[in-house]
Amino acid sequence: MSFRSVTSDDQGNLYAISNDDELFYYRDEARNGSACWAFDGVGQKIGNGWGDIHRIFSGGDGILYAITWDGHLLFFRDEARDGSERWAFGGTGQDLGRAKTPDGADAGWLSFWTVFSGGDGIIYTITFDGDLLYFKDLARDGRNVWAAGGAGQRIGTGWGDFLQVFPGGDGVIYAVNARGAILYYRNEARDGTRRWAFDGVGQEIGQGWGGFCAAFPGGNGIAYALTPTGTMFYYRDESRDGRFGWSFEGRGQIIGHGWNTAQLEGYCWPLSVFPGETIDFHIAAPAGCQVDYLRLDAQPDDALGSAVGSPMNVSPVEQVTAPDWPSNGCGWSTTFTLTVPAEWASDVYSARCTDPAGTQFHIVFVVKPVAQRRGDLLVLASTNTWNAYNMWGGYSKYGPAIPDVLTFMR
Repeated sequence: MSFRSVTSDDQGNLYAISNDDELFYYRDEARNGSACWAFDGVGQKIGNGWGDIHRIFSGGDGILYAITWDGHLLFFRDEARDGSERWAFGGTGQDLGRAKTPDGADAGWLSFWTVFSGGDGIIYTITFDGDLLYFKDLARDGRNVWAAGGAGQRIGTGWGDFLQVFPGGDGVIYAVNARGAILYYRNEARDGTRRWAFDGVGQEIGQGWGGFCAAFPGGNGIAYALTPTGTMFYYRDESRDGRFGWSFEGRGQIIGHGWNTAQLEGYCWPLSVFPGETIDFHIAAPAGCQVDYLRLDAQPDDALGSAVGSPMNVSPVEQVTAPDWPSNGCGWSTTFTLTVPAEWASDVYSARCTDPAGTQFHIVFVVKPVAQRRGDLLVLASTNTWNAYNMWGGYSKYGPAIPDVLTFMR
């Protein structure tokens, strides 16, 4: 089973939406790094018909916030929290409206790079420009009552370059940078004003977090992290003050498998072809996507490239990653093929995949020149280097990687 969204609260309750639009409940009964799950780790189905939901995140006390595909925020409350179906409002999500920018303009909750809860009704968002915004759900009962009339308060800048950002409770925010280091921040104000511990400078408290595709809090310093191959790791920041103070000396404990988080991504083979030759594309697209092709040449308006060929629609598709993927590849099935037209010039191209939420993923490939059309300039595409530094799954020849993942894979 693959999930398109996974979250947890501060009591060990985890919720996951499957690609079949069903909501499942799990409970980490140990919360100490051992694999001790309620129901023997089997997810309990507690809801159907979650197809209108793009993603969920926990607000604590049984609250689940859900972002719809059209940018609205819905309020749910799991009153049971034991794997049975007992929901406030009979399980009907209460519409909390759309987000607003700091100047009051309508934005929609899908216009942000990420959205997560800070507890007590606080919701943080990061814009694609890297601004950190603060919102507060004052009611926390399904009514549309927001601080500042629902307008986000800008409390930070420069948050757009992180791989992962997730909360730690009590104003703590963890951020993973491009080197795989995890940084500690603490929003001491928690009221929409800028008052940060360490003057807002992130404190590096660990390494090796670069290969996770998702991370979310479990309360009391606990963090769960998922690899692209579906392995769940448990961490606990025992200090929670900006110092290195992790349980198990910072080594993640494997507490589960099969937590595949479906997301839009893919690869192609071969990486380079002559006109007339065929490329196989292997794509995971849980919500389907549209594919168009770009020639990645400079444009006067700074656009990424110029469109070539005709766009196509791809139906929803899941992929299963082979267990020996670091040595022999992911083994994904072919989603579609491209026979490169004879008129395409030699250059670097991409297959641009765009899902219904606007998320994009580029699959880059090279078209080589035929003998009679070679120019005077030779361009070397360092495909081996690209692959050597590829951090997918935490496995890299040179960059920071996750030691426990590498141990597991061996």
